[in-house]
Amino acid sequence: MEPIRFTSIEIQNILHDANFSKDEFELFKLRNKEFTYEECAEQMNMCTRNVYRIAKRMKAKVMRVIY
Repeated sequence: MEPIRFTSIEIQNILHDANFSKDEFELFKLRNKEFTYEECAEQMNMCTRNVYRIAKRMKAKVMRVIY
């Protein structure tokens, strides 16, 4: 499945309105740079499973903001 590509304005709106935690914010930034979950886990110094959990919460917040 192809990830959703946001414009820079959309990214700024999401970051402003989504109320991300520190980890969610960092993951959002990395995923917008097209990092894989495994690469994100390495960059964030955590296991891949934790990154998937954070991504699940982050996606829910993004969906609330854009819909």
